[in-house]
Parts: sequence; C-alpha cells; structure tokens
Amino acid sequence: MKNKRIFILSLIVLSVIMIGIQETHATPLTTGLMIVVIVTTVFQILKESLSKQDGTHSK
Repeated sequence: MKNKRIFILSLIVLSVIMIGIQETHATPLTTGLMIVVIVTTVFQILKESLSKQDGTHSK
C-alpha cells in the first residue's frame, strides 16, 4: 500500500515537471509526453480510489 502511494505521488510530481517542460519547450513531442503522463496519473488515482471504495463496502 505504501509503495502504491509513493508511485502515485511520483506520477503527480512527474506530471508537474512535464507541464513545466511543455510550457518551456512547446513541441508536439513534449505535448504528447505531457498528455501520456497526465492520463496515466489520473488513471492510477481513479483506480486506487475505486479499489478503496470497493474494499470498504465489502467489509
């Protein structure tokens, strides 16, 4: 569980870094990378929150 939280925190930090890089060097490559990182981050956060909800309702 702790490793998963660290992973999600790392994705959030990476998202912020990618937004900064994209703002500095606006190219299709950086825009694409930023989109991939942000989508991955949002997906992992939603997946984690949905799995927590499922775990609390089944108890």
